[in-house]
Amino acid sequence: MPQDLREKNKYSRGKLVKIYFNNEEVLAYEGENLASALYSSDIKILRYSPKLKMPRGFFCLIGSCQECLLLINGRKTLACLSYVTENMSIQII
Repeated sequence: MPQDLREKNKYSRGKLVKIYFNNEEVLAYEGENLASALYSSDIKILRYSPKLKMPRGFFCLIGSCQECLLLINGRKTLACLSYVTENMSIQII
């Protein structure tokens, strides 16, 4: 019989909390990366290009490209360098 190599109940995801993306409620786990939480919730458009108004989303996920720049709790911040906190407010700029 093959051994199951998956880790079970090894990692705690944190508390399930509500965050608000463009005033719509989204469930996420406190402390997880915001970019990952949005992507997991099927939110893939984070902004629109200034000239052609084309949808833009996640790209480098290390803070270099600025594609995930959002207004988070009233401040311009990168989603890939932010972590989920309860009741955070996220707006497309």
